[in-house]
Amino acid sequence: MAATGGGSANRTFELPGGRAFPEGVAYDPASEDFFVGSSESGTIYRSNVGEGPKETEVFLEGRTDGRNVVYGMKVDEQGRLFVAGGGTGQAFVYDTGSGALIKALDTAPNGETLMNDVTVTQDAAYFTDSFRPTLFRVPLTPDGVGDIEPWLDLEGTPIEYEGGKNNLDGIAASPDGRYLIAAQPTTRGLYRIDTRTEQVTSIDLGRESLSAVN
Repeated sequence: MAATGGGSANRTFELPGGRAFPEGVAYDPASEDFFVGSSESGTIYRSNVGEGPKETEVFLEGRTDGRNVVYGMKVDEQGRLFVAGGGTGQAFVYDTGSGALIKALDTAPNGETLMNDVTVTQDAAYFTDSFRPTLFRVPLTPDGVGDIEPWLDLEGTPIEYEGGKNNLDGIAASPDGRYLIAAQPTTRGLYRIDTRTEQVTSIDLGRESLSAVN
């Protein structure tokens, strides 16, 4: 993988091990550390995009804390790393400095699940599930992480799930946390979700559409 930092040219970072299968990437602007998760083992790697060269290292060993796979990740302003746990139906929160587990979150899946991506605002973390039409929310304070809850039922909204396919995927938040932007590869659609009213709106891309990448 390649990254740019501190005004330097693009650099390549080699992940240790023979079967990394990198998936999610998260960046901490405070330290300039970045984190890469493995969808093969749940290992999380760490390196830095600052001026000085730094080898990529194993930050968290795979298959610990029930973290067997890693998909999307995000770092918040408190230096907490949020991790989507794929088919385990779990999510995890770690301290980016010490690597200590702050909280393991379980959505108690009944049937297929794929916790795919996460975004954070000042007061919450939001997780997508590609198989279950539900957006999950974790309340946040500067000092604490709440329990995960099924915040928004997507049935009956413009986001229509198709069985056996990868539905809602990537998600990002507006700077003020008012809106979430989510992508759905199956329909090549892009959607806006209002965190105050829970209203879901399809974003008109004109003649363009999102490309589905397998």
